[in-house]
Amino acid sequence: MKSVLNWCYKNLTAKYPGTILALAIILSGVAIYTASGLKYNSKMDNLLPQDLQLVKEFNEVVAKTGGSGPLVVVLEGLGQRQAHQVIDELTTELKKVPGTHFVDSQIPREFLRQRQLLLVPRQDLLRVEALIDDAIEYAREELGGFFGDVEIFNPVELQAFADDYNFFEDISPYHKGKDLQNYYIFVKPKGTVTDTDFTEKFVGAVQQAIERTGLEKKFSGLKIKLTGSLVVRLEENKTILNDLKSSAILAAALAAFILFVYTRSFFSIPLIIFPVAGVDDLHLCPDTVNHRQPEHYLRVPRGHPAGAGSRLRHPLLHPL
Repeated sequence: MKSVLNWCYKNLTAKYPGTILALAIILSGVAIYTASGLKYNSKMDNLLPQDLQLVKEFNEVVAKTGGSGPLVVVLEGLGQRQAHQVIDELTTELKKVPGTHFVDSQIPREFLRQRQLLLVPRQDLLRVEALIDDAIEYAREELGGFFGDVEIFNPVELQAFADDYNFFEDISPYHKGKDLQNYYIFVKPKGTVTDTDFTEKFVGAVQQAIERTGLEKKFSGLKIKLTGSLVVRLEENKTILNDLKSSAILAAALAAFILFVYTRSFFSIPLIIFPVAGVDDLHLCPDTVNHRQPEHYLRVPRGHPAGAGSRLRHPLLHPL
């Protein structure tokens, strides 16, 4: 391999430097022209074969549902009296965000009130029906007698069912957690979490919409945060980018260390990686093509800090 490279240098590079430079410029121009047609697509789903049945079904579901999981807006420290004003104002602003499919901020209160028992499992519903029948029968027996105090029928089992399914409690019109401390708003995007570019822009637009409302400044103690699969994906991407930057810095440090160990000179590192003076200012000594010399030198031009007319020993300039 060394002999081939040596022949190419002596018969091509040394004899026709201008032709080789012109050819390199032409090839670079063709490469740049070809690369100008490349497009960046941040959607990871496109990396999969689109003719697969699984991918087709996934795209069909995305088209019907509007995307992947929602972006969850968490309202911490919001009082019950201010909930109506804050959530309605924030919902109106979030609906204006580009890429929003819909905003879910309220529970269908009337629907659940009229159909609440339909959410109870059939076995539990039959048991509740039997308990209510027993309670009605007991009430008939008690009220069918003469005057006297009537004890209220309230068995422990029926009360347990009522507590589990909130039969007799008022339904909150807004989404609240199990601890009943935070309120939640669900923003459904049109894109998917696999589209990194869309996810970053959408989350940023939602954050700007929240800041425009100024609700955190109007209501003391109110904190509005974002969570959900979209935020998790952005955090994962940020971690990956930080790891890549750290790897690049480590690789550069190792490369510089290897160059220093090989050349035993710090000057060789910028000389190899970054051209310090350009081709016109650097002149090789005539003996650089003399294969009998064990070492070759790089002549420093006049006015260089290393000294006028001095020569630097550089093992990397050994003949091939």
